[in-house]
Amino acid sequence: MSNGGGASATLTLPAGGTGTATLAAPTTHVCELPKPVLFPTARSFIPATADNKAAFQDLLTRLKLGGSLDHLLITGHTDSVGDAGTNQALSVRRTQSVQAVLQGNTTAWDTLSSAEGWGATEVNAMVAEVGPPPTPRADLVRRYFAALLSGATVPPIQATAPPQLGCGQSQLLHGSRSAPSRDTAQPPIQGEFQPNRRVEFFFFDNSGAPISCSEYPKWTLLCSLTPPPPPVVTVTLSPLTSVAVNQDVDVQVTINPSPLIAGDSITLTLSTTSGSGSAIFKGSNSATTTVTASGPVTIRGITGSSLPNNIHIAATRSGTVAVLAQEDFTVTAAISIFLKFEVWDTNTKVFVPLPAGVDVDIVQHRALLSNVTLATGQTDAQGQVFFNQATLGQGTPDIFFLVHTNSRAHAHTTLPPEWSTKGWKATDGNPGSNNVLERQDHSQRPNRQRN
Repeated sequence: MSNGGGASATLTLPAGGTGTATLAAPTTHVCELPKPVLFPTARSFIPATADNKAAFQDLLTRLKLGGSLDHLLITGHTDSVGDAGTNQALSVRRTQSVQAVLQGNTTAWDTLSSAEGWGATEVNAMVAEVGPPPTPRADLVRRYFAALLSGATVPPIQATAPPQLGCGQSQLLHGSRSAPSRDTAQPPIQGEFQPNRRVEFFFFDNSGAPISCSEYPKWTLLCSLTPPPPPVVTVTLSPLTSVAVNQDVDVQVTINPSPLIAGDSITLTLSTTSGSGSAIFKGSNSATTTVTASGPVTIRGITGSSLPNNIHIAATRSGTVAVLAQEDFTVTAAISIFLKFEVWDTNTKVFVPLPAGVDVDIVQHRALLSNVTLATGQTDAQGQVFFNQATLGQGTPDIFFLVHTNSRAHAHTTLPPEWSTKGWKATDGNPGSNNVLERQDHSQRPNRQRN
């Protein structure tokens, strides 16, 4: 029979007979590790058997997984040999023995040894496992604890309240000695039986589920020892086009989920993809910073970009190389000028960009003196050139752009030795970005320049 929620029981009856089975519905607020720690009769001493070491290893594995079921309860049991009161106290001591191992508490083991009269049997078992005892005796116990844990370190433990529970002989295993189980519809296994002399590990959530030996039959859900898949993490960065030298700009970093789980993080990295220029994160005063939750990060421009959009910000997850979000921007100086030059192709009747490598000068026009070249750049494959200048001289200079086309063949025509924007103006009559400048005294379809 089954309750439809994972609990089942087997009831054997003669033909025509009737009977009653008690079925405990399992709770999802707690899970059990599959391997118990087993004890000798009438003792809380833990033998260093392979099965006991494996039980501790399962416990350490589960402690590292986290999740919603993360509060540990240590539960002790006895077989039915002896009176109930004595067995109740013994089951509590067994939980204390396990707790002492996890805490490295040698004094607690000395207390248990005195209470139960441990002697040569227990000392010889420890010496056989870890070698002759040094002085003081606590070192022998400490090394024995390490052997039980296979040398592993115990991670932080969140305990239930109470952290230990002794159930004495009230929760014996059921069925047959060859196939013991927790199926309460089967008869309990009475008498001397080592699987009943056990400590079990349970993990509860924080829902406040009741903790008592009477609730024990409901704790049948097995704990997983497989790490859950890492949650899907997404990152977005607010748009960023430019940061001025020695100025700060906040970029909003949005992480989902936020905050990230413990041990997870997002690394933000600033890099220069080509040319020169640099920026840093103000908080770390470096080109990298780490965040674990959504919020702003402040970027400061350090040196001006030699090319547009050549500073790259990328977001990656800890332990991975995949880029989750990225933005490209320019570190601007006091004066930043972006130009694109095009030539009218008389065959195709469309504007085509100047080829790469054409020198372009910023020239200061001086009415009574010779003109002065203030800066020189070169076009890229799209006919674009970028100037990022700290200054263009004193005052408000009268500047124009001089393009050294050097009579090259391009766009089905021979270009002049030079182009100059001197005397040009915006087609709308106003200065400003994204204007098209056209010569006013042209006699043919004009060349044009975008700024």
